[in-house]
Amino acid sequence: MKSGIEMVADVARLLKVPKVTGIISGSLWQHQRPANSEREDIVVNSLALTGQQLQQGVVNVNIHVPNLKVNLDGAADNTMPDLARMHAIEQVLYPLINDNDQKSFWIWVDEPGQPYQEGANWYLNIRINYYSYQENYQNV
Repeated sequence: MKSGIEMVADVARLLKVPKVTGIISGSLWQHQRPANSEREDIVVNSLALTGQQLQQGVVNVNIHVPNLKVNLDGAADNTMPDLARMHAIEQVLYPLINDNDQKSFWIWVDEPGQPYQEGANWYLNIRINYYSYQENYQNV
């Protein structure tokens, strides 16, 4: 049986490739982003994972991008999301996470990119369904 840590590691491993890491200014993180990061980061975390022979889980892939800096009538504003950059990164991730069948698990995008605000910062959330079949499963 897999743990939530293994589930997140499985998805992170799919994304830790030069095609992805080479286009972001920051890093790929598992479970949490460093509090003071001001770079483009991708965070993979989990919501839930069942314990049956056919394990079902939910994984979040969050794309963090610094806010836009705009000038409104002479006043600086940095609260607007950079949706274009989020979308560009999202398009690189999709072929890696949508309908991907691996040896020990398979995943697909359940909810495509949805922007969310966390404090003054924005990120794009992609929700993934994760399935893993355990051949040597023993329900104790």
